[in-house]
Amino acid sequence: MGYEHEKSGFTDKYQYRSWLSIEGLGVVEPERGKPIPFNPRWYRAWEAELYRQAVLRTGQKKWNLCRFGSDPDGKLTRGDYRKTLGALRDASRQALDGAGIRKGGRISNDQLAMVYFDFWGQTSYLERVHSWRDGFSLDVIPKDLLRDHFISSFSCKIRGERQSFVEGLEVASDLLDTGEMDAVLLGGLFRFYPTLGFGEALENAAAERQWSGSSGIHDAMIVERAAFVVVTRGRSAMQKCRRRTENRPKQVISIPVPPVHLSASDSRDTPLDRLCKAWQDVSGETSPTVYGGMYPSSQIERIESEAAASIAGGIPYENICQRFGDSGCINPFLALLRLFQQKSTSRPSPVAGLLSIAGSNGDTTVLKILREDAF
Repeated sequence: MGYEHEKSGFTDKYQYRSWLSIEGLGVVEPERGKPIPFNPRWYRAWEAELYRQAVLRTGQKKWNLCRFGSDPDGKLTRGDYRKTLGALRDASRQALDGAGIRKGGRISNDQLAMVYFDFWGQTSYLERVHSWRDGFSLDVIPKDLLRDHFISSFSCKIRGERQSFVEGLEVASDLLDTGEMDAVLLGGLFRFYPTLGFGEALENAAAERQWSGSSGIHDAMIVERAAFVVVTRGRSAMQKCRRRTENRPKQVISIPVPPVHLSASDSRDTPLDRLCKAWQDVSGETSPTVYGGMYPSSQIERIESEAAASIAGGIPYENICQRFGDSGCINPFLALLRLFQQKSTSRPSPVAGLLSIAGSNGDTTVLKILREDAF
């Protein structure tokens, strides 16, 4: 049995377990100035060697960075972890304000949980940390967020790397299923540590060659970002949000869970055919915008753009890394940002868009995004 849309007759082949609503979004990035090209230093030999290998394997001749703590003239290249912790506070406040849970510093009576992720996991050993409290916030969980937002129901940290958003949604869904929590603050941080970043680029280039026969050029600028969303449970959550605020919420979209996973190793189809079929099955008879390019490879961009053009009549396609730069685990939040920005436009389709989150190993996760008025 598939889910049947009540208003438009829209159907799809997937049986979804439940529906999640995203009611608020906060994204914070460094103040944009002159991008900083990475320059290897002779006294950081291993970092310089990884950079040399990454240039050879990925085809990216210059790695431009936009980092927290870098001034507009590009004089600081190591970043500032305290400014990143401040960015986490700002992004979480924006998300809670957008959901109507936090207003003017006051938190509602909702039972709030937090699911947090950091792209790299434990990173304090790479920083000049000034106190054990800062080390705890970097390695375990940002304690200021728990205190400022009165998060006492539940909190955890996951490490899903580029799939962090998808894994976080599944954890949030399980938490909301218990009935003990009203909302989940889901989000995290992407910072660029040269040794880890170049190591990931080398590993991903090898994985990409294994499934596609060649690796694409990685030409996106690296941008550090922090982002959060507020996740609630489907229709009842939206009704509660309406009661909480005087006006109809302006930022509410819905996501069916579990997401659709496509494994390159489990299919005999070509990546292009596999992607076309999945996008058509998930979107049904509609033609929503596909937000892809969440892994910064020209190979992925070529396959996704050809898939969008191959579907009957063609469907709109937007490459996130080309538009915003690469922010690792935060890239899906940038697609949601685009959806929120376009929410005021009148479109007949209940499907606002598809998030196509491809990885270097050829696996892809597809998320369908519904507009609030689809219900």
